[in-house]
Amino acid sequence: METIELNMNVLWIVIATILVFFMQAGFTLLEAGVVRAKNSINVAMKNVIDLLITTIVFALVGFALMFGSSSSGWIGLDGFFLRGLGEDPYNWAFLLFQIVFAGTAATIVSGAIAERVKFGAYIIGTIMISAIIYPIFGHWAWGSLWNGEDQGWLEALGFIDFAGSTVVHSIGGWVALAATIIVGPRIGKYTSTGETQKFAMSNAVLAVTGVFILWLGWFGFNAGSTGIADVSIALISLNTHFGAVSGGTAALIISWVLDKRPRVEDILNGILAGLVSVTAGANILTPEFALISGAIAGVLVIFSLRLIDSVFKIDDAIGAIAVHGVCGAWGTLALALFAPIENLVRETRIEQIGVQLLGIGTAFVWAFGMGLIIYGIMKYTMKIRVEKEEEEAGLNVSEHGASISVLDTIVAMNEIAAAKGDLTKKIHYEPGEDMAELNEAFNTVLTTLNDLVHQVKTQTANVLSTTGNVLSLSEDSKQSASLQMTEIEETYSYVTQSEKWLEKEIEVENQVIAEIQQAFSSIETIGNQLNWIQKEMSDISSFVHEVGELNDDVHQKMSMFNENISKITNYANESGQMIDIITDVSEQINLLSLNASIEAARAGESGRGFTIVANEIKKLALKSKSSTEDIRKMIQQTTQETTAGFSEVIELSKKIDLLSTELSKMPKRFNTIDEKVYQVSHFMNSFLVTLERVNQDTVTIQGRRYEQQDSFKKMTGRMEQVYQNMKTNLDLTFDMVEKIKTMKKQNEQLQHSVSQFVTAK
Repeated sequence: METIELNMNVLWIVIATILVFFMQAGFTLLEAGVVRAKNSINVAMKNVIDLLITTIVFALVGFALMFGSSSSGWIGLDGFFLRGLGEDPYNWAFLLFQIVFAGTAATIVSGAIAERVKFGAYIIGTIMISAIIYPIFGHWAWGSLWNGEDQGWLEALGFIDFAGSTVVHSIGGWVALAATIIVGPRIGKYTSTGETQKFAMSNAVLAVTGVFILWLGWFGFNAGSTGIADVSIALISLNTHFGAVSGGTAALIISWVLDKRPRVEDILNGILAGLVSVTAGANILTPEFALISGAIAGVLVIFSLRLIDSVFKIDDAIGAIAVHGVCGAWGTLALALFAPIENLVRETRIEQIGVQLLGIGTAFVWAFGMGLIIYGIMKYTMKIRVEKEEEEAGLNVSEHGASISVLDTIVAMNEIAAAKGDLTKKIHYEPGEDMAELNEAFNTVLTTLNDLVHQVKTQTANVLSTTGNVLSLSEDSKQSASLQMTEIEETYSYVTQSEKWLEKEIEVENQVIAEIQQAFSSIETIGNQLNWIQKEMSDISSFVHEVGELNDDVHQKMSMFNENISKITNYANESGQMIDIITDVSEQINLLSLNASIEAARAGESGRGFTIVANEIKKLALKSKSSTEDIRKMIQQTTQETTAGFSEVIELSKKIDLLSTELSKMPKRFNTIDEKVYQVSHFMNSFLVTLERVNQDTVTIQGRRYEQQDSFKKMTGRMEQVYQNMKTNLDLTFDMVEKIKTMKKQNEQLQHSVSQFVTAK
């Protein structure tokens, strides 16, 4: 029974090994389909060399470092050069299975740095991965897989990675990241402004076929990691398939949303990302969480690819860093998040997450750091990258001297299209080749093209000669037209200036006519004013005569007023004398009253009645005296005022006499003025007649000027038309000359282009 079980285990390991080995063909088809055709043979040969190198190096050295007796969990110490493996037949199956695993880790780098690395440098990198980088970290995580005794230090902490999400895929991805940074991007991948240029897949069908093969091989990759043939391979295989399906589906959706169409490379990378993510926990995840883990990886890989390419400007030719490095790390962490707690090594999920993160970080530091050191040393000690011309030509030829018949045909066509072809040469081919019929047809096209190009050469020479003659005649015509245009411009300028001068003369004449008409109107106004003055002078003369008569009457009245004033003065003098008499009487009565008062005082009581009479007489005398004084004052004031008025009247009388004398002279003066005004009026009438005649003559001259101006305008219009026609003709001549020059240059370029073709006569 034990023999049957051993045989079944060995058989299962070998079958799984064959499936994993077949994955190498999948990687080859995937990389060859994604890269450009001129590099497809190179990437295929890299996948071949991966198996060649890793088989020898890992079997003799790497296996011992990875699975030999552990030195404190850091490195294996025995088993070098296959020692100790012959004791158990199972060991040979285990060794073969681990060899193809090492080949997988190494081949991840191949696609990332495709199309630019020298083949020798890539071989050195593969040796270092399979001899040092992969086996040493593998010992830390899987040290006890062979002998079951000594554990690696990560394994001892409880780190879980069932089939290698980190140990195989992340290690390969992080080395690829370091190598890509050291080597640099492909020519033309990034523009001078930092924009990313997308290189189209050379053969999408090959790439899809490669992914299908990888998908198939992954069943052996994950299920074979059990090391025995038991029922657990069923769940492992299902989880593997679920991871691929959910990863591809999620990537399809995200790609469709971001790019408005499902991109082939996104879907393929999503499938691979799902496979990578479930590899670490394929044996302990439930199918539901395998779907979730794969779907998250499908989303994660899409955004990682864009971030690495567009933001970090790292040129990963097939997306290996995102698929294997990033999604490998995610799968290693996902098992701690989603696997049942009883299937974990640590007691709590938090502890398991911590250990998983430690393993992920350690893998990155180790693989990325060693990758930088190894490829950095190679960069400064040898030519790690092909020359620019070799890269542009393709690594198929520059690195392997190999070619593809389709590519050779395309190159030949491109050379002819770039005017570098020799039309006398033919593409050599062997009957029965897949491109034989196309090459034969192309040779026929070359023969026909040879005849046509030869004819073009001959005709181009003739056309170039004719064009030179036409250009010479056109230059002469151009010079003649330029001279005529100069003369027309001068004539047109003279006519235009004459027209402007005539317009200015007409403006001046119009101003003169306007001033004459204004003067004519002013003189008419003056004549009317003189007539009015003459009439007014007649009226004033009549008025002055009437004033003279009135003045005589006033003089008579003033004489009579003078006599009356004299009489009033006499009466006033007489009244003054009477007032003097009344004043004397009043004084006598007052004196009499005083005496009567004295006598009455002497008489005593008997004289009291006399005293009363005396007092009343005294009062009467005093009152008479007072009234007399008032009358005297009034008569004196009246006399003074009358005398003053009389003086003024006398003065007025003198002035009236003077005015009367002057007024008597006014009629004669007015007659003189009237005569002068009449003379001026007669002169103005004569001047008006002359001015009217001048005005009529000026209007006639103005009409003729306008006729002359109209004639000048017509002549100027015709000259302008001639000028514009000549200008158009000159422009056409210049344009014709430029076009002939252009045609000559084109003929010269055509002659130069066809001269580059080697043709048979």
